[in-house]
Amino acid sequence: MEIEKISKAWDWSKADAPAWLEPAKEAFYLLERWKKQGKSRFMDYGCGLGRHSLFFAQHGFSVKAFDLSREAVKELQTKATSLPIEVKYSDMHHVDYEDACVDCLLAYHVVSHTNEEGIRLVAKEIYRLLDHDGEFYLDLCDQSGWMFTKSGYPHLDKSTVISQEEGPEFGIPHLCVTKEMAKEIFADFDILEIEERITYDGDLRERYRHFWILGKKR
Repeated sequence: MEIEKISKAWDWSKADAPAWLEPAKEAFYLLERWKKQGKSRFMDYGCGLGRHSLFFAQHGFSVKAFDLSREAVKELQTKATSLPIEVKYSDMHHVDYEDACVDCLLAYHVVSHTNEEGIRLVAKEIYRLLDHDGEFYLDLCDQSGWMFTKSGYPHLDKSTVISQEEGPEFGIPHLCVTKEMAKEIFADFDILEIEERITYDGDLRERYRHFWILGKKR
């Protein structure tokens, strides 16, 4: 299947959780880590409504951001009028920014929304966009999790399922990988950390598993 047909934006009109407007806890750690390293050019890779773009810009970073949702891009552009944020409508497989334009990059619940072919294009784009010694932080769905093993969602390829859950992600692909696959996909980078993390629902039942990856461009 062509990548252009795989790419599908979130329906943000159905994303009513307050968490999507607040920086994730990981952003606080990354902010301090990258400030200590002297980094100042941040990319919000698949920015959504812009919670991380705004957070990093408010703390002194120049920000480049993009999303596949025109609704989300418009909202962030409205919020960012007095901040050093450049935001574009773009696809994560072919990002409309120049080479080596940032030195740190966050893709929060973004890069799994593709298939086996698409994730390799994404890895190449992240490599292209980062300057030398630039770092990225992102997550990938874990094949051992509920979505891949028990959901019954239809498959796009052997590693990719299509979400059937009502809400903003309905009909969107979710690539699910093993740790070995994740290492292979990002083999051109130095992998500094891979952490497997489980998300539980309100009844403390396992809901999702992700690999969270911190890497550096060589």
